[in-house]
Amino acid sequence: MLLTENLKTDVLKNFHSNDYDKVEKKAQFLVKKGFSDPWLCNILAVIFAKQKKFRLASEYFNILVDLYPEDSENYFNLGNLYRDSEDNDNAIKYYKLSLGKNSKSYETLMELSKVFLKEKKIDKAIFYAEKAQKIKGYLCDADNIIAQSLFLKGKFENSLKIYQGILKSCSNSDKEKININISSNLIELGKLTEAKKLLSNLKTKQAKYNLSLINLKN
Repeated sequence: MLLTENLKTDVLKNFHSNDYDKVEKKAQFLVKKGFSDPWLCNILAVIFAKQKKFRLASEYFNILVDLYPEDSENYFNLGNLYRDSEDNDNAIKYYKLSLGKNSKSYETLMELSKVFLKEKKIDKAIFYAEKAQKIKGYLCDADNIIAQSLFLKGKFENSLKIYQGILKSCSNSDKEKININISSNLIELGKLTEAKKLLSNLKTKQAKYNLSLINLKN
């Protein structure tokens, strides 16, 4: 039995006011009454995920997977759920299943790349970031992951060039973080004077840490 628009509006009203307890109670009451609307399953899955009730959230996302096995979004949502619960193996599994349904999803490629980077599986992180880059090359997110990965591989010149490219197009709010990453590469390359000059006007803890590294090397 599907929900009427009035029932949906009532549940959404509580959802948008962040009254998740009421949403949960109303939605579960409707399920017990025989309503099996996919929309209801999605609302419950999202609510449980927001409350970090990962097991319950996965149950409802899996119902959606069973109902719509060709919908990449349901696998992607499960990937995000396992990522948030720090279950990286299952996150990777469901992101890959999502890509099997939609291989051109920039968001899925990026999330998969981030998980591999977190797992220190550098080559795989680069592989998926490069695929994402081909889809939305005008965004810096994929470049940033590739630069981070190359730094971890010890390819400091390559990482430096990418960060310098990112700096030209990133927002002002990101410039300090990118400059710190540039300085990290410069330090590894022994270009301490350049790194120190770059860090001199930065105030973050990481900037101070990088300056302390320079002082140790001098």
